Amino acid sequence: MKINVNGVNHDWSDSKPLSYEDILALANEREWASVTCKPADKRLAGFTLCRGQSCPPTDGMKINCIQTGNA
Repeated sequence: MKINVNGVNHDWSDSKPLSYEDILALANEREWASVTCKPADKRLAGFTLCRGQSCPPTDGMKINCIQTGNA
């Protein structure tokens, strides 16, 4: 399956949960970055992930991962 992190497509296994830490690595971001996820199915609501959390990935999921503070 394909997931999109900050505008870049990545292959991801259907059976592997997608963790906050995995997303940071794909986005090349530091810890404490803000992570928002939006499933490809427009009927489903988007959500945020925090440190230590994970979610089941869906094909076409769009993820934004960015530092929002200046610390």
